[in-house]
Amino acid sequence: TPIGVHCGFSRADCPVKLERLGKFELNKITATRGFRPKLNAFYLALVDILQRRLDLTSVETGRLVQTYEIFDLEGLGGHMLTLVALNFTRDVLMAFATHYPSSFRKAVIINAPEVFGFAWRFVSTVLPTSVTDKVNVLGHDYMGVLREDLTDEALYWVTAPCEALVHAPRRPGEAAGEAEAAPQGEGAVLAIKPSAGV
Repeated sequence: TPIGVHCGFSRADCPVKLERLGKFELNKITATRGFRPKLNAFYLALVDILQRRLDLTSVETGRLVQTYEIFDLEGLGGHMLTLVALNFTRDVLMAFATHYPSSFRKAVIINAPEVFGFAWRFVSTVLPTSVTDKVNVLGHDYMGVLREDLTDEALYWVTAPCEALVHAPRRPGEAAGEAEAAPQGEGAVLAIKPSAGV
């Protein structure tokens, strides 16, 4: 799964989550019987786990910890923006905005194809302005914005291969415990033992 949930920190000390939505095999996913409730359940469970970690870290650090979300659409073509995919996206966004409205400080959509403008207008109608105001949609010229927002560690994961991304914060060849032991600011609790429970 091309999702990294421990991809370093932003310069504002927000833990970075990166999803490569353009790498999902949507044709195979949508061909599976009953995929929509299963996909909804998977994604909302992921968000719930992350929210619990954020809550725990907020209590331990004495401040509200929010994520910096990156959604990479590289590889996403117009043929993938079916009504089924758009409805699923809208369902998830609505649930996310309803149950976890303060969980992220900023979301950046990168490598957005031209056709994405229509899709964003469709799915964003269910979101409150307080959420859409924190979303920045960028094309292929996104690195300037990310360099201003992210640490070098987080920037590394933006271009890391998918097979490495799922192991973040450990880079390929890095022993277990090295990345977790590295100090990463006040939000470092999120980088400790990514396989551990909440």
